[in-house]
Amino acid sequence: MGRPLYFEELLNTLRAAPSNTSRDAEQNLYYELERAKPKFFQLFDLPPRNAKEKQDIEAGVAKLHGQSTVSHFNQTFKNETLFLAQQLNCSELYCAGLIDDVAVLDKFGRRAKAEDAVARLHDEGVFLLACLRYIFETAMNPAGLSPRLATIIRKYALELIS
Repeated sequence: MGRPLYFEELLNTLRAAPSNTSRDAEQNLYYELERAKPKFFQLFDLPPRNAKEKQDIEAGVAKLHGQSTVSHFNQTFKNETLFLAQQLNCSELYCAGLIDDVAVLDKFGRRAKAEDAVARLHDEGVFLLACLRYIFETAMNPAGLSPRLATIIRKYALELIS
């Protein structure tokens, strides 16, 4: 698959935290959690449809991930992007990004389809929930954590629910 899932990486970082108890590692985890906070609240809030983005996708001039038009902006990519935006009722550029994230060739030389992009969206949701579960379970039972790390996790859990 394309870019790694954000919450999958965060979950791996959380799970590795107890093994590295240096102050730098704890501080880095704190910063990582702070960066993640808005993403926890935004994952299920998909950006709305956008007529300008639709025109840009149709014309093949949209920028994905801050970069100029990707090489696979062919008619199939455009059609799948517009179809996915219609089905999810969300931003065309967001859908193009989802499809671009899974746009790898499989062993038969086929590109990923819109279905793969939807699966990726759902996978990210699963990892988000796994992160939340890990955070709340760890906050309730911080056995094996340094006192400082336990405090970071507890405070973060309280911030998420308040």
